Order: sequence, then C-alpha cells, then structure tokens
Amino acid sequence: MRGSLSTKFKQHNISAGHTFKWEQLEKTGEISWEQFEQFTKLRMIRNHQVHSTTENFDYEQLETGVRLAEALIGELNG
Repeated sequence: MRGSLSTKFKQHNISAGHTFKWEQLEKTGEISWEQFEQFTKLRMIRNHQVHSTTENFDYEQLETGVRLAEALIGELNG
C-alpha cells in the first residue's frame, strides 16, 4: 500500500474519527479483509486494556497487540 493511511482516508472522503473507518477503507480496496480484521483485533485489545485496572491488566494481550501492530505496519509499508 503506497501512501499514508491518513492520505487514503482523505482520498476516499473517510473521516479518520469515524467508527467504521477500517471497514470503509477495506471496501475501497486500499486494505485487505485480513488487514481489516487485524485492525479490528487491535481495537478490541486496545479497548480491553484501556478499561482494565492494574489488577486485571493483561500483559500477554498487550504483547500480542504489539506483535500484531508491528506485522501490520510491515505489511502496509511493504
């Protein structure tokens, strides 16, 4: 994928603050269905961690999210 995600959102008139931005971007063909699913998983991990307390913070899930994000960045920049 060439160009930044921000550029892709602008090109397709998609608000980066919109709840369904990844689904909308996938429909344009700019990202694959698998990448859309990875973004969704990252969002779910983020939401779980943000709403966690110190006692139930899931460091393993955080590590999974970091690995997933690094792989996704590699795909998008590759």
